[in-house]
Amino acid sequence: MPKDKKEHKDHKDEKYADLENKLLRSVADYRNLERRVEEERTKIVKFACEPVIKNILSILDDLEASQEHLKDEGISKVITKFKKILEEEGIREVEYVGFDPNLHEAIDTDIGESGKIVNVHQKGYLLHDKVIRPALVTVGSGEEKKEKNEQNIRN
Repeated sequence: MPKDKKEHKDHKDEKYADLENKLLRSVADYRNLERRVEEERTKIVKFACEPVIKNILSILDDLEASQEHLKDEGISKVITKFKKILEEEGIREVEYVGFDPNLHEAIDTDIGESGKIVNVHQKGYLLHDKVIRPALVTVGSGEEKKEKNEQNIRN
């Protein structure tokens, strides 16, 4: 085969391989784009109700405050039903074991074990593991331990 024809064939083979590589990359990019769009769509649908839920949570807060004062069985049943519906929709209350800045907002400190939640001022809630309202809490300052240690030293 003459040298020119061989070079021309090699050039065509390189160009073909290059085009094939570009096509495969384009297909992969397109599939990734489709996946990302579907994930975004799912996320939008999953969290579309968040603003409404935040408003509804304030009503739940009011019902619970009323229940504390009135101790009414009817209100208690409504609260239980309300919480069950929220749970079925993927909404759950934040846990209050130790202070977690991702779940809790410290608005005060008080005597108590350092880093532990001493008081909950407003309950926090998660929607599918996303914080939609952080819990407003008072966190222990660690002063309680110091006072007990001082009393033990004096005795």
